[in-house]
Amino acid sequence: DLMSEVRARQHEFNNKLLAIYSILETAETLDDAKLKVGTYSKDVLMDDSIKELFICDNKVISGFIYSKIKLANLKNINIELNICASLKKIYTEEYEIVEILGILIDNAIEASKSGDTIFIKMNKIDDKFEVTVCNPHPQLSNTEFMELFEKGYSTKDNGSKHRGYGLYNVKLITEKCRGKIIFKNTSIDNVNYLNIGVLIP
Repeated sequence: DLMSEVRARQHEFNNKLLAIYSILETAETLDDAKLKVGTYSKDVLMDDSIKELFICDNKVISGFIYSKIKLANLKNINIELNICASLKKIYTEEYEIVEILGILIDNAIEASKSGDTIFIKMNKIDDKFEVTVCNPHPQLSNTEFMELFEKGYSTKDNGSKHRGYGLYNVKLITEKCRGKIIFKNTSIDNVNYLNIGVLIP
């Protein structure tokens, strides 16, 4: 699906370039050319997160994150992705990274509303891999953050017996890998965000 989207956009880009060339050839004034070129080119840029997925050197994880981006888009939630590390030299199993990402991203999507932006960052700190997911949310204390990772704890009151195991599973995977849970409040444009993630080998 990711490759199909890029191919479709490539076809669109080619048509846009032909239209821009025609405008420049036929426009009577510079102002007229500027106006028409602006109209044709405003949607031509590829989403930055899609570009980041092509930089990622793990295609399983790229494809998985792409599916989450499309899910968020259906709810009019934007995802900004920043990959600053290679995923080739990570000792944690690939399926465990996918599970961690899935839980963190799903939680962020559920906690967000239409028009919100979720930030996903992958980084290398010393010899460890850091992944964090950040979404708008009222501030939490350290005690409240810790409660999120307790077995069966959930902020969603819908009566489901399956609630409250996502972040607990993240905690179990992280402990198994001898990693570390990351959580903090972060201010972005004067809005509080919950920044939750892991630091794993």
